[in-house]
Amino acid sequence: MWKLSIGIAIGALLFGLGLWGIHFENPAISITGWVGTFASFAVWFWVVWWAAVGNIKSPL
Repeated sequence: MWKLSIGIAIGALLFGLGLWGIHFENPAISITGWVGTFASFAVWFWVVWWAAVGNIKSPL
């Protein structure tokens, strides 16, 4: 369960930094902000998938 909490925290950090970067004047930082925002969703989806499916051993 602690991995789920860490994953959610990392996703939230990436999301916050991403939103901050999106509204920056510098185009490079703005693009990095978009990447960080999408990365946060990827981290959240991976963490939820791991919590729901990934830690169950296959019967095969």
